[in-house]
Amino acid sequence: MRPAAIAGKPGEEVALTGKSYSSWVHSAVNDGRLLVASAPPGLGRGYYLMTPNMGGEPKFKRIECEMAKKGVLDRVSVSPSEKRICFEFQTGFRSKGMGGRTLYIADFDVQKRAITNPKAFANEAAKPFWFAYPRWIDGEAAVIYHSGKTGKNQLDVYRLEDGSTKRVSTNEAADYRYPHGEAAPC
Repeated sequence: MRPAAIAGKPGEEVALTGKSYSSWVHSAVNDGRLLVASAPPGLGRGYYLMTPNMGGEPKFKRIECEMAKKGVLDRVSVSPSEKRICFEFQTGFRSKGMGGRTLYIADFDVQKRAITNPKAFANEAAKPFWFAYPRWIDGEAAVIYHSGKTGKNQLDVYRLEDGSTKRVSTNEAADYRYPHGEAAPC
C-alpha cells in the first residue's frame, strides 16, 4: 500500500477505524502502515502496525515490546531508516500528566514488529519535570525534545554519537511542544 498523496482538502478526511475503539497514530513507516496505540476488538490494548483499508476494516499486527507491559509509550517517532524509535515512557497505565516521563531510544525491527534494547537518554530518574515530544533530526544522528527540567521551557538536542545533550532554544517563555525535524536547530 502506498501512502496517500499530500493534497487533501478540508472535508476529505477518511476514518481509518471504527468508532467502537480508540486508535492513536504515533508515526508511519514507508510502506504506508501506521504505528498506533490501539485496543482493537479481540486484540486488546497495545502497540500495532496498522494497515489502513479504505472502506473496510484495517489490519492490526501487534508490536512486541517488553516496556509496553509495564507502562505507556507515548509520542513514538520512527527513525528515517526505520531501525530505531524514540519515545516517552511512563511507568504504569494511569495518567499522571506529563511530568515524570523518561525519554528513550530503542531498536525497531519493522519486519518482526519488535521494539528492543531501550536506552534512556533524558530524565532517567523520572523526576516530576516535563520531558516530551522527542523527534529525530539530522538524519538519525540526534533527537530534539522539549525539556522543562529548569522549570522553564526549552528545546534540547541529544546526540547519539557521543551521548551529549545541548540546549538549542533561547526563549524560556516560548512553547516548544511539537518540534519537527525540518530546519530544527542542531
